[in-house]
Amino acid sequence: MNKYLVSSLLLLSLLGCGGEGSTDVGRTDNPLTFEVEVEVPPEPVPTDPEPTEPEVAEVVLQELAPGFCDIDGIIENTNLGFSGSGYANTNNAIGTQVSWQINATTAGDYDVEITYTAPSDRPSTLTSNSVDTTVAFASSGSWESWLVDTTVVSLVAGDNDIVLTSTTEEGAPNIDSIKITGVGITAGSCTYVMPEAPSVDTQVFVISDSTAANYGASKYPQAGWGQVLQNFFDDSEIEVVNRARGGRSSRNFYTEVGLWDEVIQELDTGDYLLIQFGHNDRDNSPDKDRYTSPEDFEGYLANFVNEARAKGAIPILVSPMVMNAYRDGVLRNVFTEGGSDYAGSTAKVATDLDVAYIDLNQKSYDLVSSLGIEQASHYLYLILDAGEYANFPDGSNDGTHFQEMGAIEMSRLIVEGAEELNARSDMAKLLASVKHRYAFTVEQEGANDSIITQGNAYPAGTPLTVKTIAGNTD
Repeated sequence: MNKYLVSSLLLLSLLGCGGEGSTDVGRTDNPLTFEVEVEVPPEPVPTDPEPTEPEVAEVVLQELAPGFCDIDGIIENTNLGFSGSGYANTNNAIGTQVSWQINATTAGDYDVEITYTAPSDRPSTLTSNSVDTTVAFASSGSWESWLVDTTVVSLVAGDNDIVLTSTTEEGAPNIDSIKITGVGITAGSCTYVMPEAPSVDTQVFVISDSTAANYGASKYPQAGWGQVLQNFFDDSEIEVVNRARGGRSSRNFYTEVGLWDEVIQELDTGDYLLIQFGHNDRDNSPDKDRYTSPEDFEGYLANFVNEARAKGAIPILVSPMVMNAYRDGVLRNVFTEGGSDYAGSTAKVATDLDVAYIDLNQKSYDLVSSLGIEQASHYLYLILDAGEYANFPDGSNDGTHFQEMGAIEMSRLIVEGAEELNARSDMAKLLASVKHRYAFTVEQEGANDSIITQGNAYPAGTPLTVKTIAGNTD
């Protein structure tokens, strides 16, 4: 212990000198001394600061968020199992790309995880700072099974562009996200902006199920009629807004958050609303919450009609098209059969509420019957041979949904049905925007009983597929 001696002298002398009443204060010869000990803390010993580990970051780059830059294709959300708002679906071609941007404080190699899906192997090249890495992207088995592939990218200090390039004709796999792990990394500043359709005065909203829904390139040739309907209208006058959603009946399309509640907010005066349900309403599978009795079905259709009219929009009811279902070689009409007359219910609501009505059920029945089982199955519906299309390597036996050509045929029938309503004043604007259609004729020469695509009339620019099934004697 350190000690300091502190001394204090108290000098006090009181001397009486002189006469009465006088006092002198002078030096004393007997000082008083005090000693006090004071404890003083020791000087602190300097120590080195504890070392800290740099924080490792995991940066996930996804569509429509900072760091996702561009895509040769579309952002879609058709297949299930993705995270975020959707996934990147490139065009089906060699050389199609998806690009991202990441910022690093230190140059080096960084771990990468890419979440993807593809029904076949889709090897692609990942490029960063002129360094190419091959990513295998082995088949996930289906479009709704997601896998993770890993690799390493070389980054420099600053912004780094990372580009994935397809090396097969099928394009790259669908990409849900790319995750980069390392110290001092952040998402880049670029952000992908979805292309906007040109502004038009009138929109045609489609609410329906998977028979009308949009399908990306990874599902080709599958398509819904709402996806191809725009081909029949002048782009500068009419914009088709397809809000059809797979697996929905009239009931859960109306009650599910994010479907009808969003459409009704967007509807404006003079817009049109095409309403087609029935396929899922008749499905009473115990594990699916979508069955709607014909009586309740009519109530939900009436809700759509009345609420659309309250917004100044013009509703059009469309009866459900037939399925590719046969009994003893005769086409069934499952939407008019006892207990499931959803076509009749649609017509009833149209009559009761004086709504424009297109009988797609009858029109499609007549078309499918005229084509016959073989041609309707292989040219309209999603019944495909193994190896016929890359996206369906094992083929398909789906008699509910459509190939692109079948979807176009349903759209053609809808437009023809709308033209039959030309006496209604509320249809005038829509019909004035229908594009001119040109005759498309397919003839066979030198064949006897081959089945060929049937010709019809279509607007310029409509994608058409021509097929031939060789006959027994051809």
